[in-house]
Amino acid sequence: LEYRYNNEGNRDPALNNALAKIYVDINKEPEAFLKNNKFYDHRVVGKYCENRDSYLAFVAYREGLCDQELVEVTNNNGLYKQQARYLVERQNSDLWAYVLSEDNKHRQQVINQVVQTALPESTVPELSLIHISEPTRQAEISYAV
Repeated sequence: LEYRYNNEGNRDPALNNALAKIYVDINKEPEAFLKNNKFYDHRVVGKYCENRDSYLAFVAYREGLCDQELVEVTNNNGLYKQQARYLVERQNSDLWAYVLSEDNKHRQQVINQVVQTALPESTVPELSLIHISEPTRQAEISYAV
């Protein structure tokens, strides 16, 4: 598989999925592979990683912009800082609405990490002030950093 990948420039998703799974299982720089390889199926590999290493599942989902799966794996495994950073980087209003919905029992933990970690770390100039509208409030809440 590695020969085909390295020498043939193979873009076949099945080959890349297999390599990703093998690298995860043998711990052969799996995070670097997941970040640098764009030819694997992010949902397939992310799901595979969920029961092995939730952080690697997060990486696969982040690289593939698999928002729903990323929120689920980060919520289920307490990876709130990673989720908060992703939300701030992604800047997607639909994703924010999903995360801030009243049905999300992890909403407060995520908001806390956005305010405490993700916004202060952000290097995006437009994020010096962010408005997060909570569905249960009439007015916007502004967090300045």
